[in-house]
Amino acid sequence: MTMVEYIRSRYRTFAEREARDVSPLYEEIAYRVADSDAVLRFLSTLPLPKQQPNLLLAAVRFLLGTVSDADEFERWVRDHSESIRAEMLARSTQTNEPARCATILPVLARLPEPLALL
Repeated sequence: MTMVEYIRSRYRTFAEREARDVSPLYEEIAYRVADSDAVLRFLSTLPLPKQQPNLLLAAVRFLLGTVSDADEFERWVRDHSESIRAEMLARSTQTNEPARCATILPVLARLPEPLALL
């Protein structure tokens, strides 16, 4: 599998598993990215950890705001790839998942109640 094929698969998976039924716009955009040779080529020039869908979506939203559709998104990535690249290289994403606390749950369970995390 080539890098472009890997990225294409990653964005299709994001559309199907992450965005579907949650964000129709992001689902549409992720499918468009997966079908856009220009955007895939752009992403393939980035380090692997920087190719992730959430980072691309966040960088474009940070720089442009909310796009109206996948056409606008693709056009903006093509026209402003250098500013998007700089933003993506300078940033990272962090998903706050409850499972991250699983390793400290036994310690939390031993603390006196009531327990408040501030």
